[in-house]
Amino acid sequence: MKYRRDIDGLRALAVVPVVLFHAHLPVLPGGYVGVDIFFVISGFLITGILHREITNDTFTFADFYERRARRILPALIAVLTTTLVVAAALMLPDDFEDATTSAAAALFSVANILFWLDSGYFSGPAEAKPLLHTWSLGVEEQFYIFWPIILIVLARIKRPSLPLAIGIITIVSFTISEWQVQHAPDAAFYLLPSRAWQLAVGGGLAIGMITAPRSQRLATIAATAGLLAIVVAMLTFTPRTPFPGVSALLPTLGAALIIWSGTGQTPWVARLLSVPPMVGIGLISYALYLWHWPVFVLAKYVSREPLSGLSYVFLTATAVALAALTYRFIEQPFRRRDGAFPLPRLTKTLGGATVLLLAVSAWSYATSGIPNRLPEDARRIAAIEASFGIADDQCLNRGLERISNGDLCQLGEKNLADAAPGFLLWGDSHAEAMAPAFETLARTHGASGLYAARDACPPVMGATQWPTIRNKKCPAFQKAMLNQARRSGIRDVVLVARWNLYHNGWPETGIESAASADFLIHDAQTKMASVEENARVLARALRKTVATLRAANKRVWLVTQVPYVGFRVPTELALVAFSPVPQRRARPSPDAHRQRSKAVAQLFQELAKDRGVFILDPSHRMCARTTCRIESSGVPLYRDDDHLSREGAAFIVPTLIPLVDALTQH
Repeated sequence: MKYRRDIDGLRALAVVPVVLFHAHLPVLPGGYVGVDIFFVISGFLITGILHREITNDTFTFADFYERRARRILPALIAVLTTTLVVAAALMLPDDFEDATTSAAAALFSVANILFWLDSGYFSGPAEAKPLLHTWSLGVEEQFYIFWPIILIVLARIKRPSLPLAIGIITIVSFTISEWQVQHAPDAAFYLLPSRAWQLAVGGGLAIGMITAPRSQRLATIAATAGLLAIVVAMLTFTPRTPFPGVSALLPTLGAALIIWSGTGQTPWVARLLSVPPMVGIGLISYALYLWHWPVFVLAKYVSREPLSGLSYVFLTATAVALAALTYRFIEQPFRRRDGAFPLPRLTKTLGGATVLLLAVSAWSYATSGIPNRLPEDARRIAAIEASFGIADDQCLNRGLERISNGDLCQLGEKNLADAAPGFLLWGDSHAEAMAPAFETLARTHGASGLYAARDACPPVMGATQWPTIRNKKCPAFQKAMLNQARRSGIRDVVLVARWNLYHNGWPETGIESAASADFLIHDAQTKMASVEENARVLARALRKTVATLRAANKRVWLVTQVPYVGFRVPTELALVAFSPVPQRRARPSPDAHRQRSKAVAQLFQELAKDRGVFILDPSHRMCARTTCRIESSGVPLYRDDDHLSREGAAFIVPTLIPLVDALTQH
């Protein structure tokens, strides 16, 4: 296969939008589709090499994977090593442990699986994951475990089977992708089955499934259409666009059309992509992709404030410089078999570096992030982030059978024979975070209660996360908790949740990657889940739940959400003690909290017109006139950016006293 300058230019068209997207520049809100272009290019180039060698009977697995190692590992190891060295100097233990685990996963080409497993409700922010972008390398390398085997098997059958098989693989993978976008979006984004079709599209071009354009006019039309499709995707897509699935057709087919148009002709798009600046960026595109994200993330981590446009310009220039140096002094020398790194030396060099990185990762895992790097006060503060409310998370996501049998966590007086449970605490992870406050309150006043919570599951009937597969046990949990609320002896039912998330449909933390999505809920009346529908769903479900409880003669206590901070509080306070840039970030604003909570507050006030429905508002204790508190005597009141720490739960106890007053009066 002859060298095509336009494909290097197409690499530039892929990597530059990705960098701009990660720099939060609004000009290309769909810039993340550059990764999809990379998949098509990779499928085209690698399949072309494999097909030629298999056809000529010169293919060997040893030779293929040696080339892959020379192409991928040297630059990757250089970036991983540098990233971990800098992270060791800047990051707190939990974040550093995550970074070293990510490095090990990247080395084994399973980073996409790691980030998929870590993409749930409690996954940390992207700004603390400097190796998040290596998920795409995992997809590619997993594809190339199976792809040569498939091509070899098909080569031993009659030739027409190859285009048919690639077509079937493409269709099946695309179907999986579209289904998962609707039912398992994180899996759709990160995992190979929903991405293989994009690499297979490039593979189909490489084996000539479509005859090369025979006229300049046809090539020009195809190339123009392909470029337009890519540009439209980059300009109109946002991180909220369901992706990949059908949406990924635009950048995938756009890249395919550009590649196909240049197989027999040289349309104007190919000439544009072949200009020296585009080719130059394309040549360093792999290294630039590797460098830009950790550079951005580590800079943002140490600054702890949103970076300015000028900062991103400087950081991008830094990433480009690092990429150019990596291409010149690492990629090129390692790719030449007859150069400084013949196979024995290559094996020793890459093997030794890999063993060293894995040893650091194991050390970090064994020690939970090598905390001895930090001063004692920073370690103590940072440890709060890992704390849970009651019994170290044993009450959160408790087994449904246990809940149905009445085996809930107990609050206050534990001898229920003498003190029947007077209240039930029901909620999501915010209830788990507040549980110590109710424990203290109940024990102090001789009361007792029961408690259970499930993360990302609102304490209402019939409203669950969409798609349901993300929290498929939520409906059964809601039913079991409602049954427990009807128990004899339970007089008061306390509902605690991250209400703003369910109502507003977005996670307040902002969106750092295309894998992020709105938090949507739905019920039996929902025709199409959406941000706008969330408010209606929550209102219907909460009214129904309150009415059901009131009909059972229960008093209902609605606990408002604590102020959202905007950053991980223990991390912030620990970094003040640890970071070389010890500035303090602005505290959350009471006005911003009230504005964010306004719609939910109105819904609560409407429900509280019933004399048996009461509102408890911890923000009255948390917020003064101009700021909301995040610490007390240097101790974090939050364990992240929205959940209270044990100390925070203790701090809000006075706001809950009306509950025990009601309990002790009857």
